Amino acid sequence: LLRQQDRKAAEAELDAQMRRLFGEARYQDFTRASDGQYQSLHDLGERFELPEQTVQQAWQMQRDADAAARKLRENTALTMSERQAGLRTVQAETQQTFQKLLGSDVFQTYRRHGGEWISQLNGN
Repeated sequence: LLRQQDRKAAEAELDAQMRRLFGEARYQDFTRASDGQYQSLHDLGERFELPEQTVQQAWQMQRDADAAARKLRENTALTMSERQAGLRTVQAETQQTFQKLLGSDVFQTYRRHGGEWISQLNGN
């Protein structure tokens, strides 16, 4: 546990140093470029000629959905069925929003090639 705490503290310090060194805009570019999910979305965007803003918006939506799902899973004040209901809601809303953002055809391609995580949001 101590090693994990030390590692997290070191990662947080490195993160802060990188933010200061790069500046916020370049740091965000670096963060996206080093994320496999972003790469998947970026590749999709190039294939279907999506605007970069759409790709970045989709990536942020994914991060937000993952954070919401994690929060629900860790919320011990909820019953298991309440957590599952919340996760199903996050999954359904994420799917609907992604489909609206990307368009139906692009979304279906994404679901097969990098978007499997959406189905996994509800824990199934």
